[in-house]
Amino acid sequence: MLLTGFGIYWILSSQVIASFTVLMPELLRETATGTTLVFVTGIFVSTVGLWMINVDLDELSALLFRKDGWMFTIPLLLVSMDISLTTGGLTYGVGIVELNPFVSAAVQKGTGTLAAFLIAYMALSQGGALLAISAGRFLFGRGTGEFLPYSLVCGAASFGPLSNLVLLTGLGEAWSTLLAGALGASLFGTWVYSRLRFSSADRALGSNLTEEKRSLL
Repeated sequence: MLLTGFGIYWILSSQVIASFTVLMPELLRETATGTTLVFVTGIFVSTVGLWMINVDLDELSALLFRKDGWMFTIPLLLVSMDISLTTGGLTYGVGIVELNPFVSAAVQKGTGTLAAFLIAYMALSQGGALLAISAGRFLFGRGTGEFLPYSLVCGAASFGPLSNLVLLTGLGEAWSTLLAGALGASLFGTWVYSRLRFSSADRALGSNLTEEKRSLL
């Protein structure tokens, strides 16, 4: 998913802002060869990602069938919320400007480009979440700490939607919006970790009780 998201992102950026990074949008704008190289690289990376995506889909399917499976759709929910608030703010907000040139260009290009950007954004977010879960298992094993990196990713990802939500309410200045987003992201990440930690502890306890019953039999 991560490779697919990156590939679609590079394909879009080569056509929308002629650069593969929003940090330097002028990098390849005047270079046709460079823009073509980014476009071709995007096609190659997305193709490789689609070829390997069944591994991520199997992992995601196993996670969704857990008792707390809905918790692993949080990255997708945050992406949808972020895009909705961003487009709503740009359309109806007064004096609201999108600082990310890629997002701004995608919105201006219309529904088709925005839909492709949404797919790329979702693939990047969900792929990054699955990578964080794998990292947690590598660092902490299968236990209460395995979802710590995932919780941190969810907390960081919630900063944008939460800050946009506060901004659209018009309840505060820019600095208070950032502060509210940072505080909300910290609390949200903590909540995600707490839910998954207790769920993992319950699963471990249930497994131990099952093993004890089997040993008694």
